[in-house]
Amino acid sequence: MNITLQDIQTAHERIAPHIHRTPVLTNKSINAIAGCDIYFKCENFQKIGAFKIRGGMNASLSLSTDKLKNGLATHSSGNHAQAIAVPVHDIAIQVRDNEIVLGTHGRSVYVAKLDEVQKMK
Repeated sequence: MNITLQDIQTAHERIAPHIHRTPVLTNKSINAIAGCDIYFKCENFQKIGAFKIRGGMNASLSLSTDKLKNGLATHSSGNHAQAIAVPVHDIAIQVRDNEIVLGTHGRSVYVAKLDEVQKMK
């Protein structure tokens, strides 16, 4: 699969209304330790605290209306599930009666992450 600059620009335009524009920061102390300039793309400032919202949103918005009628499904232990939950909320996709099911290991962490998504409503 060849991804072109146009593909990237199209994806950006598709997801732009649904994501935060995040800063790129640098740190003099870390630069001094590394001996070069290091830049940090602060995706922790995204709605879900992770970059995965970009992929989840783009994948969701790329689906046809007919495919979206079947809902969305993902297998995730947290961040990707959140990345699918946001498009479900933002573009009103029906996901199995609006339920997102996560594994039970570390359940309190997952519930807390989904609670954060619920607060966006």
